[in-house]
Amino acid sequence: MGGRLIPAVAELLADHHVVGWVQGGMEFGPCALGHRSILAHPGRTQTRDRVNAINQRTGLTMLLNTSFNTKGAPILMSAEQAVHAAADLGLDAVAINDSLLVSDKLPTR
Repeated sequence: MGGRLIPAVAELLADHHVVGWVQGGMEFGPCALGHRSILAHPGRTQTRDRVNAINQRTGLTMLLNTSFNTKGAPILMSAEQAVHAAADLGLDAVAINDSLLVSDKLPTR
C-alpha cells in the first residue's frame, strides 16, 4: 500500500473501526506500545463496547492504543500471529508493515 496505508487506517479509525497495528521490529519495556497495538476511536458507544469486549478477553483496560496480544500470550512476533490474533479478537482490520487486511479477508478460527 505504500503511502496509502496510514490514510486508509486513519479512515477506518474515523469510521469507528478497530484496527490491529503491526509495524517494524518488536519493542520491549514499559513504553513499548507503538509497533504492536490495537487502535480504536472511543468516541462512539459501540466502539467503546467492542474495545471493552477486547478488554474482557485480554485483561487490559480500554485505551486508544493497547498492546496487540491476547491475555496470557506473549507479544506478537510474526505476521501470521497478528492475523490469527486479529481474527480471534474480532478486529475490523490489521495493518502489517505495508499491507492492510480488512475483516472479510481475515481467516476464521
